[in-house]
Amino acid sequence: MPLGFAKSILSRYEAPAAGGNGYYFTDETSTASSDQAGYILTKGSSPFAASTDVSTVFWYRCNSGSDKTKIWHGQTVASPTPGRWYASFVSDSRIELHTFQGFNAMTAMFVGPLTGSVREDVYDGAWHCVMMYKNVLATSPPDLPTDFMGVWDDRVGTYSQYGTGSTGTAEVTNYDLYPTSPDTMADIETLCFAFRDYTQLNPTNMTTGDQFSGTSFDIGPVWIYDKKIDFSSSTVRDYYYDATATDGYVDGGTDGTAGGAEQPAIYMYHDGTDWKNGGTKFNSTATKVTKGSGDITATNTDGPGSGGTT
Repeated sequence: MPLGFAKSILSRYEAPAAGGNGYYFTDETSTASSDQAGYILTKGSSPFAASTDVSTVFWYRCNSGSDKTKIWHGQTVASPTPGRWYASFVSDSRIELHTFQGFNAMTAMFVGPLTGSVREDVYDGAWHCVMMYKNVLATSPPDLPTDFMGVWDDRVGTYSQYGTGSTGTAEVTNYDLYPTSPDTMADIETLCFAFRDYTQLNPTNMTTGDQFSGTSFDIGPVWIYDKKIDFSSSTVRDYYYDATATDGYVDGGTDGTAGGAEQPAIYMYHDGTDWKNGGTKFNSTATKVTKGSGDITATNTDGPGSGGTT
């Protein structure tokens, strides 16, 4: 894959050339259809670190609220149902990073600009970049540190931490306490992209309970770290997003580091044939799974960096 930019000896980058540098995958069928497709990545012999810090960066494009979806979902244990898991997804006016234990023990929700019940710019058909961090152990209000979770969203352009947002800006809100000690990142067995499956520890197929991407939801490159990445730093954010580039896109190359970022545990990108992991953990290639006639369409000419819209 062409990188579209060059790094200097100071590990800074130049803006990628407009067009042709992106990639994405999309489910060709409706979320209501019985024809679906997605990807599963297994940890193999290389699990996440035993960390309660999780950081993620992802690119998405959507033009319909009916096709909101999970970007990624990490399943930890099969019991208690529906299990304990980590996930990031786009939902109505929200872009979220969740950790659940048992039933709906949510520790964090990252909320975009609040100027209506549904934020149309979440579904504006343009490529967007999101950066999020959270420590799941910080669950003892009123003594929560402001930096225990935070979000940067290119629709807003400012970094917000817990308790620092306000209406009209990115907010970080809505946590609940864990009833027991949370699982660490090391407990995650599988990662699913563009769908979910609560029923299996090691999912191999799609079930009726899955949530899918749909025809109008595309997923670009994804970084997942089993540690804290300081997205409050504009220097760090520049490794993933360049406001002077088309769509703000910075190509991470084949291991996520080409823009200056630290190599993540998981770096998912599409090489034009496969949805691959260029990170340091889990297996290197995700398995495509389908239901009915669902399939994945991938291209390197319409993804982030191309200016393409759905």
